[in-house]
Amino acid sequence: MSVYNFAQLLCYVSSLFVGTTIRTQKDPNQNYVKIIDRSYLDKSFKAKLKAAQSQIDGVVKGFQLKTDQERAFRIVANHAVSPNPEQLKMYMGGMGGSGKSPVIKALMYFFKLRNESHCLAVLVSTGTAAALLNGSTYHSFLGVAIDGHGMRNEATSIAQV
Repeated sequence: MSVYNFAQLLCYVSSLFVGTTIRTQKDPNQNYVKIIDRSYLDKSFKAKLKAAQSQIDGVVKGFQLKTDQERAFRIVANHAVSPNPEQLKMYMGGMGGSGKSPVIKALMYFFKLRNESHCLAVLVSTGTAAALLNGSTYHSFLGVAIDGHGMRNEATSIAQV
């Protein structure tokens, strides 16, 4: 079938449905609104436990985080110490040298202090970054094969990079 004929077929099929009501199942979440406490995003947020707030402040000071780095760190750290936190999925992007690694290292240290290292997954785009940050590539962590090649289960090490 040529491209022209295929386009004609699509136009014909779509014209069949013009003015037709398509029945769908009712969305069970249609009028469902869940109020979630997002106070941990505020600059003025303070942890309920003084020990937790002390840990956060100590890590910021110890790692000498700059303003934007501190903001990113505190969003995650404040979320972690908030009561009954749900999973936080946060993307931190920027060009090489923009300061992402110090934030990630500070977060890894913070979660280690709290004995919650298992609660933090560091996913990066390259094997080099994964090795430097003791993290995983997106593909490796999510089990996605690259170019049809199988996945390796072993972690990337600096020696391999």
